[in-house]
Amino acid sequence: MQKKMYKSGKNWLIAGVTAAAISTTLCLEPENSVNADAVTQQQTVGNQKTATSEGDIQKAKIAVQQTTQDKNESQQAVNQSKANLETAKQQLTAVQQQKKQATSETITTTSTAVDNMSNTVIPRDKQTVQSDEMAVQQSQKDVNDAQNNVSAKQTQIELQQKLVNDAQNEVDHLNVKSVAEDLNQATQAVSNSKTRVAEVENNVTTIQNNISNQTNIVKEATNNVNAAKTILDHTQDLEDSSNANTKLISDKVVNDQNVVNQLNSSLELAKHNLTEAQQKLSAHEEFDRNAAVKQSDNANEGMLTDESQLPTQVIMPIPYQEKLNQHRSTAVTMYLSDGESIAYNVPLDGSGFVDRFYMVDSSKDSSPKLQFDQNGVLDSQQTQELTAYALKLINSVRNEVGLPSLNMNSLTLKAGQAMALDRAKTNTTYAHIDADKDIDDIIGQRGSGQNAGIYDQYVKVENGEMAVGDDTMLVAKANLANIIIAMLWNDAPSDWGHLKNFLNGYNPQDGYSLSTYMSLSIISPKLVNAAGGYNIAFNFYEDGSQINSSSALTISNESAGIADSLDGMLQSAVTTATTTLNKVTIDLATANKKLTADQSKLSQATVDLAKVAKNLVTAKNDYLAQQEKLTVAKNKLTQYQNELDQAQEKLDTDRATLAANQQLQKQAQDTVDNLNEIILVKQSHLSDLKNKLVELSAVLPTATQNLENQQNTLTMAQRKLATDASHLNDDLNQLTDLRNQLSVLTGVDKALTMAQKKVEQAESDYNKAVTALKTASQNQYEAQIKYKNTKLQYKQEKESLNTHPIGKKSNQLTLSLSTMPQTNKATTPYKLNIATNNIMTSAAIHKNISSDNRHNVNILPKTAVSEHILSLLLNILLGIMTIFGLSKRYQAKHLVKNDQQ
Repeated sequence: MQKKMYKSGKNWLIAGVTAAAISTTLCLEPENSVNADAVTQQQTVGNQKTATSEGDIQKAKIAVQQTTQDKNESQQAVNQSKANLETAKQQLTAVQQQKKQATSETITTTSTAVDNMSNTVIPRDKQTVQSDEMAVQQSQKDVNDAQNNVSAKQTQIELQQKLVNDAQNEVDHLNVKSVAEDLNQATQAVSNSKTRVAEVENNVTTIQNNISNQTNIVKEATNNVNAAKTILDHTQDLEDSSNANTKLISDKVVNDQNVVNQLNSSLELAKHNLTEAQQKLSAHEEFDRNAAVKQSDNANEGMLTDESQLPTQVIMPIPYQEKLNQHRSTAVTMYLSDGESIAYNVPLDGSGFVDRFYMVDSSKDSSPKLQFDQNGVLDSQQTQELTAYALKLINSVRNEVGLPSLNMNSLTLKAGQAMALDRAKTNTTYAHIDADKDIDDIIGQRGSGQNAGIYDQYVKVENGEMAVGDDTMLVAKANLANIIIAMLWNDAPSDWGHLKNFLNGYNPQDGYSLSTYMSLSIISPKLVNAAGGYNIAFNFYEDGSQINSSSALTISNESAGIADSLDGMLQSAVTTATTTLNKVTIDLATANKKLTADQSKLSQATVDLAKVAKNLVTAKNDYLAQQEKLTVAKNKLTQYQNELDQAQEKLDTDRATLAANQQLQKQAQDTVDNLNEIILVKQSHLSDLKNKLVELSAVLPTATQNLENQQNTLTMAQRKLATDASHLNDDLNQLTDLRNQLSVLTGVDKALTMAQKKVEQAESDYNKAVTALKTASQNQYEAQIKYKNTKLQYKQEKESLNTHPIGKKSNQLTLSLSTMPQTNKATTPYKLNIATNNIMTSAAIHKNISSDNRHNVNILPKTAVSEHILSLLLNILLGIMTIFGLSKRYQAKHLVKNDQQ
């Protein structure tokens, strides 16, 4: 700014001198002419002028307005570019979402929908529209026919009316001359009518030829449609057959796979069952240990931890043998089936109690828990296993003394379970009782005895102390061993009754039966009042194959099973498991082979189905094309038929006109021959014409009503056509949308790249717009500062002229060029926040400058008129200062300083 002022120094010098001259002139004005509060652009004070003019203010103001407009436009550009950036980001987000949605499944689904719309829905809609168009064409033809009929009727009426009018005129104006003229006119009319009839006949012939040719074309097109329909139906049948065959084979494959899966499961189960059966058999083969040899009064020698330690035979315990050695014994007679008997020595003074030769360490017992049903009866499988074990122990003694083994079978097992259920129902202190008398009948008829024992729960030991709790199979077998030993060799209080039941100790000659079969009836130890608390019953049978039925045991029709032993059952289980495994293995191989064959058939059927489906699409397209050709041919034929109808109607009309003209000609000729006769004829003819007119007029309303009906039918057909056409258009639009959607899904990668580029471009445009806004804001700010400084300079200069006239010394302001503050362009500028939402408006800047700075500017006081000379000198001095720009520089620096404060 200093540099510019320096370059224009001459102008400022002239302005200063001029100001001094004006100030000198003002000194001569009266005192009351000085008024610093009312200075305008046209007013002067004491003939003095300011160095800053109102034009400068106006220029500065225009600069502020221009920079404000530039800033507003820059702000708008920032807003627009920001909006564009947001839009680009939203579009990028949308494309990214489309990218997520563009899965193969979505593309396949959309493609399938496009194919369905293209190959099925749209052709069906087109066929419907074509049918509607044919209906409209037919209705239009019917309307045209009705309209032509009405027109023909009206024409005939008009013609007939004309004939009536003409005939009337002829009658009214009949004379020789007119008759001759009528003859000439009639002759000419006949000639003209013949010409028109000949032309129309030729036209009819041409149209008929066209119809014949077009009929052949329609027949050929119809044959083509029928042939295409036959192919389509055949192809459709093939597809239906292929679909059914594929579905059938697919179901077979699924069924085969299910069979394979089931057989695989069965194979694993069979392997497991075989392994388990083999393990049980192996364990049992190692089971036969003569633990009874160790039987003594020391119970710890019979402590059991698992079933492998159980005895498989029993012998008389050492404490009982010692009694025999001490001759404290007696002989019990055992009877054989052949009538022989055996003497068996037993201790004489047995206590009748069950000694615990075998006990169970429950802390190491892992055998299965006993399972009792809701009635307290032991599970049948566990009962069968315990029965087999008891027989093994009992038979070890029977065989040693020469008695045959006791057996069991399915009937005795069921009888034992029935007896257990019946004993569980009792509430008595008596051991040998049941609640149902039928059971007594069974035992009475085929039974040979019963031993009852109490289940000892205290054979269990844990940490050296008696233990109670859920019983196991090991505990049950230990109980059986202890009970059998007690009943055999410690049974003196019962008169050896238990021993006799075990060893056939009752004489058959006394009516007793020898036992051959045995069963067990075991109920829960918790049923303390059932059967006197005797939880175990040994039931003996004369013949296990002949047990009778009862209401509680329906087994009379069952044949007896073989005598099973535990060894046989285990070996049978291994054999059965092996057979099952072999069968399942063979079945699985067969099933896998069948699965492979059916899978191969399914693959071939799928390929065949795809081929048939492709052929079906081709057949459908060909059928539609042939139908379209047939429709075009039919439309053309209809057009020819309409033309023929119109031509035929015109021919009929022209022939009628010819006939009428010929009649008139004849009449005119007759009139010439005999005028009087003609007059009579014409009058008669007039009457006939009128009658004919009446007849024709009576037919017209019916034809008109028919026309109205046909027009209503046409309107309905046109509405249906419009509706179906709109539906077709909607489906076409939907197809377009689906294709666009498919295009978007398949082109999403390209769209994503373009969207990213748009975001980058929008960010670049936004940054450029923000930079431009910063520049415009800075320019506005500088223009506002200049505008305020110019106004303030102008005001101070005017006040200076009013308060310091030439010749008046003022102590308010002492100026010295050497002491004036210096300024330069390095003055600290105002700080601006360039962020879009924080840029200061021009009004805010104006407020900051005007409110913060103007009260800090030293306003010079006014002086009296007597001080004009001092004021003039001061103004000259100010003019000189203005020349060098000192006053403006001082003022600008002062404003900046106050703003910084």
